Amino acid sequence: MPALNPATATWRWNTIPDYAEDRLSKEVLEQRLRSKYGNYKFYVEVKLHTCSNMPYGTDYFKAQNGVADVGTGRSRRACYSGWLILHTTSPINALIMSCIKPLLLQFDNWPYNEMTPLDCLIKSCEKSQEYPNNLVDAGAAYPSLLREYQLRRSRRADQLFCPNGQAAVEFFRYEERRKAFDSTIEKSLYNLCRDLPCAAGQIQKDRQCSFLFIGAKTSRDVLQIDHHMMVWLLSIFQVLPAFSEFVFPFGSQIYAVDFQFSGFREDNRLGDVFQNNAIPELGRSGQSLQICYNLKTVEPAESRAWPWSCRQAAVFHSFDVKHGQAAWIVIKANNLIRDRLKEVSQIRLKNGSDMFKSVPEMFANALACHLVLVEWSGENWRWYINYFEEQLDSLRRRAIVDRVTNSGISNATPATASHSALAGAQGNPPQQRRTWSWRGAFSRTNTTSSQATIATTNQTHQQNAQNIPLAEFEEPPNLPPEYDPKFQTQDVKEQEHEYKIDELQTTQDIDSKANEAILVLKSNIRILTHLQTYYQRLAESEDLDQALRKSIQASISSFARRVQSVQSDLQTHLDRLETIAKLIAECRDLLYGIVEYQSMQANKMFAIEAQRSAGRMEDMTQKMQNLTLKTTLETVLMRIITVVTVFFLPPTFVSTLMSTDIVKYDPKNASITAGGASLGAVKLFLTLTFSLMIVTFGAATGLYWWALRYADR
Repeated sequence: MPALNPATATWRWNTIPDYAEDRLSKEVLEQRLRSKYGNYKFYVEVKLHTCSNMPYGTDYFKAQNGVADVGTGRSRRACYSGWLILHTTSPINALIMSCIKPLLLQFDNWPYNEMTPLDCLIKSCEKSQEYPNNLVDAGAAYPSLLREYQLRRSRRADQLFCPNGQAAVEFFRYEERRKAFDSTIEKSLYNLCRDLPCAAGQIQKDRQCSFLFIGAKTSRDVLQIDHHMMVWLLSIFQVLPAFSEFVFPFGSQIYAVDFQFSGFREDNRLGDVFQNNAIPELGRSGQSLQICYNLKTVEPAESRAWPWSCRQAAVFHSFDVKHGQAAWIVIKANNLIRDRLKEVSQIRLKNGSDMFKSVPEMFANALACHLVLVEWSGENWRWYINYFEEQLDSLRRRAIVDRVTNSGISNATPATASHSALAGAQGNPPQQRRTWSWRGAFSRTNTTSSQATIATTNQTHQQNAQNIPLAEFEEPPNLPPEYDPKFQTQDVKEQEHEYKIDELQTTQDIDSKANEAILVLKSNIRILTHLQTYYQRLAESEDLDQALRKSIQASISSFARRVQSVQSDLQTHLDRLETIAKLIAECRDLLYGIVEYQSMQANKMFAIEAQRSAGRMEDMTQKMQNLTLKTTLETVLMRIITVVTVFFLPPTFVSTLMSTDIVKYDPKNASITAGGASLGAVKLFLTLTFSLMIVTFGAATGLYWWALRYADR
């Protein structure tokens, strides 16, 4: 790259090609810079910024890490100035910067310099979909953070906002001509632009007090405003970018998402430099306060198993310290805050008709509206904690009063029996002792045992139970009515005294809700502290007009006292709830120990039953072994008999046949051939024999087939 001579390299007004005919755009500037300093690859970014009270021709620039921010100074024809951010691939040489500066200081005809603050606001509204990147002055937020807000809102638009045509945004504004508040419901962006001051042909001054209420059908449903309406509202009021953080916890969700987020954001624009942002057409002085925060409290929810629900409200508030205009954006699912703010505004207007005639009075009205939200955040906690105590006592009293026995079979120990006998002898009926046992564990044991076996079981268990030391139990002096025997009209089943795992789960759920409530109370106290401190510092701010500062000190002092009162109540509720949380944890541990003990005793009883069952099975096995031995001996004998029978079967058959008349022998003749046989008798014998054999084998086959079918059934 050739050496540069500042004297010859500096661009002047009349040396810039086409500059006299056309405005110098960022594209033209990029082209000129690249053609002159090609190795640096300049990329130009244009950003609006409020100018300071600098004389014409003063310059400001910063070059670091390859980025140069060069201010164009104050224009002769406008109070707004632009910033050209030059991005390069390498750090900018000081010599090159000295050559570029004079060029940038000649931007009299730069387009943004000819735009009035109203033009800039209208242009910002036209680019509302880019919120918060479209803000005329985004404050201290960095561009990367603004892009992150825009990207996250775009991703969650379907869960946050309702579809087009289903919006219902209520505007509650003070009408100066009628000296009263009027309310309108806006359902489309067209109607919204028509009623607000920055639509084309609708330039009008802001109302002294404007409320925008955004609700939802339920606390976990989409907001009743569509995406286009929301970003346009945020643009027209130039809402500080941090308000997006308070919108994200709302929207459609099955379970509460990001509900624990809480915060307080502020943006004060009180210095004289901000008067350059004034928009006289809208009655905006440019000097304003902007704050946003969210608060939470518990509200009744009768339709749920847990009859309380934690609800949140997000608030944005801006106040013009010169003209007194106040703007509010309140996001709350139901109409509770909406109705109270409307009620307070109308009551204050009725009691003081000149409320909107002076800035101190309008400031006091803004503080009164803040108090509505502050007092709402402290409501219902007393009754919510009382409900906690009721749920805890129903578990804790039982866990403390109920007697945990170590006997699963016998309900009464010797001490208990003697106590009952003594009471009967004195004429007093024996009182029922509340115990729980393991009878339910024996419902699955073998019920076919003999009475002698059961008696043996009882004796064995009592002997095992005596190995566990049993402390003497004394009833508390004042039992709850549901546990005091004198209030009991009938015997209570043993199953009702048994502790189950769902009671431990209920205790854990109560503990979780208590910790959630503690976190909400702490966040409310912290936000109220920020709110109080903010206004107290405002009363001492040197940037605020001295006369106004003196006139609002009384209102701020009264406001601070009210906030401190609510803080004190919240701190009391917090201390009380932390104590209850400790008791819940102790009760949970106690119930866990009881359930663990119950499980241990049940396992012990099952082990005893298993041992008895094993003994019975051993006896049965021994008997089966003896029976098997006897069967084996009988089988051997049967085999011997069978062998002997088979041995004598042929002689028996022959002797039987020869004893009949079929074969005849002469007793006097000793020859083996001396006898004779009757052929007819032989035929008859064979006929009868085979016939009976067929009948016998047929009957046996039929009985065998029938037995097989019966076995299959």
